Amino acid sequence: MKSIVCLLLCLAVAAFAQPSLNNESIVKMTKAGLGEDVIISSIKSQLGLYQLGADDLIALKKAGVSDKIITAMIDKSNLGVNGGSAAGSAGQTAPDPAPASSTGTTPPPAATSPAVDSNPAPAPSGAPVPLSGSKIFIAPMENGLDGFITAEIIKQRLPLNIVTEESMSDFVMAGASQKQDDHWYNTVFGGKDKNEGNVRILNGRTKQMVWAGEAGDRSMWFGGLKRGGQRKVAERIVAKLKKDLSSNLR
Repeated sequence: MKSIVCLLLCLAVAAFAQPSLNNESIVKMTKAGLGEDVIISSIKSQLGLYQLGADDLIALKKAGVSDKIITAMIDKSNLGVNGGSAAGSAGQTAPDPAPASSTGTTPPPAATSPAVDSNPAPAPSGAPVPLSGSKIFIAPMENGLDGFITAEIIKQRLPLNIVTEESMSDFVMAGASQKQDDHWYNTVFGGKDKNEGNVRILNGRTKQMVWAGEAGDRSMWFGGLKRGGQRKVAERIVAKLKKDLSSNLR
């Protein structure tokens, strides 16, 4: 009899600990017409197990889930991964303080690690970038370059979490774009790129630049006759960033 009672108690605890929210339930609440505030409050107050890969984010967006709700899902998942409430639910507790010695004196403090420079020099383009898994805000850029860069980050599956508000980000990407005129001497025989862009990524807390890159849209075939526009500029910039991120992960 005791074993049956214990089994029932274990099943009840397991059922209570299971996440009550997931991508499907968020889509259902959205389609049911619940407001953003109601859904976000549910995300913050209930356990959830969300799939937040690039394809999953696109599917949520197509289903009508707003950016604010998606951001709340990302924040909740990051809280669980980084310790937050997940550490408490796993039963982890803070270690007990070291007891005093039998002589009545307190033990010496533990040795501290060496100080780390909080303002490192900016990393040049091509150097490893400490960005993987961070939240990044992409600021508006000329000629819509920011929109093309956002799409390319998702398309090329960079390990970054894009947020829609700068206050929620760890890093900020800003940049500029320019378009050359259409004079014949700028478009043939290896002339200038018709579209050019450059971006930089800055630490949101220290304001230090951690990465920079630039690219044009000129094709390597037939000099400057074949062009790709802002989409090609964004593709090449994001490809450079992906390469640097991959180098950092090796």
